[in-house]
Amino acid sequence: MTDAIPYLQPKCRSEPPRRSDAFDKLQLWDYNKSDDVDQIWVFPDFVKGCYRVPNRNKNSKPNDMATVYTAMKKCLDMSNDAGQDYAIQTFDQQLYAIAQQVKWSKPDIFNRHILRLGGFHSLSCFLASIGKLWADGGLRDLLVDSGVYAGNTAELMLNGKEFNRAVRGFTLVFEALQVLFISAFIHWCRTFDYFDQIPSAFWNVLLEFHTSICDQTDQASDIKTRLEKLFEDHAASYRYVQEWGHDTSPTFKYWDMFLVAVQIMLSNVRAEREGNWSAFEVFIKMLPYFLHYQPYKLL
Repeated sequence: MTDAIPYLQPKCRSEPPRRSDAFDKLQLWDYNKSDDVDQIWVFPDFVKGCYRVPNRNKNSKPNDMATVYTAMKKCLDMSNDAGQDYAIQTFDQQLYAIAQQVKWSKPDIFNRHILRLGGFHSLSCFLASIGKLWADGGLRDLLVDSGVYAGNTAELMLNGKEFNRAVRGFTLVFEALQVLFISAFIHWCRTFDYFDQIPSAFWNVLLEFHTSICDQTDQASDIKTRLEKLFEDHAASYRYVQEWGHDTSPTFKYWDMFLVAVQIMLSNVRAEREGNWSAFEVFIKMLPYFLHYQPYKLL
């Protein structure tokens, strides 16, 4: 016990040289020069399962530029073998920045390669954009004073940190404001004698839908389809109420803009979960909000 156990310093794995210039680093790399069996996992977008992509550098980290280049090149080759005109690949925030540098450094190779930022990080930024625009206008007080969320939790939600809570909290506010909007719509119809221009079938289906939701019946989805069809036929009255509210009260216009932003958020969540490429056009509507959130630098 009196003799000290000799200490043997563990051997450190050598790290690949780091270069600030992406092009010079990629020049040292040849995709086809090695048949190394060391592999990494790559998950293609909206494809069940995964593929093993050869990793040409054993000592490289996942965020190493050579590793990202290997994954991008393999994805491009897979798309070419499948006869696709474009290769679409999704990265998280850290790897997305590296992948963009690789694409900019090799425009001749990745001219048909489309990079997407992951849905989690893009939507987190959008939540922070909503928080920046509406937090001081009453959204923070609405979340806290209602007793639903604590002050620190609401602050994190408005900064885009608490993702699940922020989506749920904004959805709750959206539903509460929609109830107030329907009340304003009924008040507008009563003020301008517009009830006669709306068919009674609309109110009957609306009441039937409310009853099916309260009773939790299986007919709610069918009734919802009928209600949406009737709403499309009388969408002009909805726009009339919006214009009337915008001219009457700036506060009405302010929170109506919040409803539009949350609708964009919900549409983006649905597109990500369903993998519906046609629904990803909603991302274009998110871009103006990103311009107001200056710390976001990746788009």
